Amino acid sequence: MPHVLSPDRAYDREWAVTLLGKVVERLRAECAAEARGPQFERLKPFLSAGKGEVSYAEAARGLGLEE
Repeated sequence: MPHVLSPDRAYDREWAVTLLGKVVERLRAECAAEARGPQFERLKPFLSAGKGEVSYAEAARGLGLEE
């Protein structure tokens, strides 16, 4: 049986997800304004649950950096 959150916990979770989305979008805009958009896109998976998609070494090589 799946775990069901209480209404207040569900609200807190939704609020946190919404806030995180806004923070990521603001960071994306700041990086784009500083001509670092490609760097942001390469590193963005490490900001969320999608971390396992790209290794640190692969991301570093793609940016011309050392791990």
